[in-house]
Amino acid sequence: MKPPHRFLLAAILLETAPMLACVDTSAPPTCEATASLTVSSGTTPDFSWEPQCLISTLIVSDTDGVPTAWTIQEYPFAENLIAPPVHYATIPDGAVQDGPPVTLQAGHTYRATIVWIVGSGRGLATKVFVP
Repeated sequence: MKPPHRFLLAAILLETAPMLACVDTSAPPTCEATASLTVSSGTTPDFSWEPQCLISTLIVSDTDGVPTAWTIQEYPFAENLIAPPVHYATIPDGAVQDGPPVTLQAGHTYRATIVWIVGSGRGLATKVFVP
C-alpha cells in the first residue's frame, strides 16, 4: 500500500529543510548584464552601483596611465562577494586588496571600474571622477 501524499510531502520537507535554512536571503543578488557606477565626492569617496548587486572586483586607477591607485577583489576568487557601497581604502568583508591604497589627490582625474562574473564571462562598468 502506498503512503498518502501528505506523508510523502512531509518527508520531503523534513529532508530539505536544513538546506533551505542555509540560504542567505539578505545578501544582494549577483550583478547581471549592466550596472551603473557612482562615486561620491572627496578624496576618500564611496563607490556605489545600481542595481545593488554583488561584484568581484573594484579598481581605482589614474587616467594618466600611472599604476592603479587601489584594487580590491573577492576572496575566494571567481565569486561575486562585494556589496555596495565600498568606502575608498576600506576593505569590505569577503575581499582582499592588492597592496595599500594610494592617497587620491583633489583635482586629479581617476577612473573607477567594477567587474562582476556572469556565467562564464564578465560584466564591467566604469566611472571617471575628480575628487
